[in-house]
Amino acid sequence: MRKILLVDVKDEIGLFLKKTQEEQGYVVLTSSSLKETRDFITNLSPDLIIFDLAISSVEVIEFLKDLKREKKTIPIIILTPYEESGRDFEFLNSDIHIVLSDEPNNLKNTIKTIFSFL
Repeated sequence: MRKILLVDVKDEIGLFLKKTQEEQGYVVLTSSSLKETRDFITNLSPDLIIFDLAISSVEVIEFLKDLKREKKTIPIIILTPYEESGRDFEFLNSDIHIVLSDEPNNLKNTIKTIFSFL
């Protein structure tokens, strides 16, 4: 069974994402800190990581760069409320950028597509 790690996805959005992805048959783990995220990656090997990046955090960006340097091949999706940050894939070290106001099925379809290639 595929595992999705939601990192720092808060409030109703986090509950909604967790519920909808569990309904799709995925195991959904949640992390509220980068240390916890690192532990999950090391010990539970998630198949996909989804970061909520409402405000670009230097700490999160460095964490993502470290993952890439370590040759971690886990796909990463960045959720943001800002369309303009979509231009910064390389800067964010993510594979996919999704604006939170996008069509709700966009994330679901993106996850299915990612898993079809794994």
